[in-house]
Amino acid sequence: MVDSTDLTGARWLLRRLAGAAAVGGLLATGTVTHAGPVAPAPLMAAEMTVVVDTVPSSPLHFRRVGLLETEYLDRVVEAAQKMKGSNASAQVTQFARRYDIPEDLARTIRDIASAEGIDPELAFRLVYTESRFNPRARGPAGALGLMQLMPSTARWLDRSLRTEAQILEPKANLRAGFGYLYDLIRRYEGDVRLGLLAYNRGEGTVNRALRNGRDPENGYSRKVLGTGENRYEGDGLITSRR
Repeated sequence: MVDSTDLTGARWLLRRLAGAAAVGGLLATGTVTHAGPVAPAPLMAAEMTVVVDTVPSSPLHFRRVGLLETEYLDRVVEAAQKMKGSNASAQVTQFARRYDIPEDLARTIRDIASAEGIDPELAFRLVYTESRFNPRARGPAGALGLMQLMPSTARWLDRSLRTEAQILEPKANLRAGFGYLYDLIRRYEGDVRLGLLAYNRGEGTVNRALRNGRDPENGYSRKVLGTGENRYEGDGLITSRR
């Protein structure tokens, strides 16, 4: 959270942290408490707390009282970037073990989901529900690949996907599917459940139900999000798209 009165310095701080925050699922937050007249960045009297948290159990915490210095923020960003590699590898291993899939497939899913702004936890749940991680999966209605994209939808999302072979290519399939889900969740103002239902049923069907005062739920979102202790509680989106 950044004090909105600290316009110049706060914006500069967030820009400096963006590279660390947006890569590899890192979370970076800066708190700037105004302590006098705003001076030109980077020299602003402030109290700053920066938390770079790769996993809940091992946050990397920086705190400095005084001037925001370029050298200090360089160290923050450098440390965060070093941590992202090891954290990403650990996350890939965890997903591979949980779903009993090869690590190279887990890494592909994790990396593309992150690049498209989708929380990897949600991404793996979705791919499991859609295809059980079978890149050659074919649905009864003609849906294809890991994300079970209908050929017409895939071509609408990416004009380069002209043939079934191109749609079935795992990376292309994942990019199109995760990108589509990102747009849907944004369209429904961050509502992950409605975004998933639109992914499954189509926006038109979901919108008609909502206009008529009905819940568009068909059971699909519960399959993806889970129930009880296993229910997904995240926000769905982790960053803006790269």
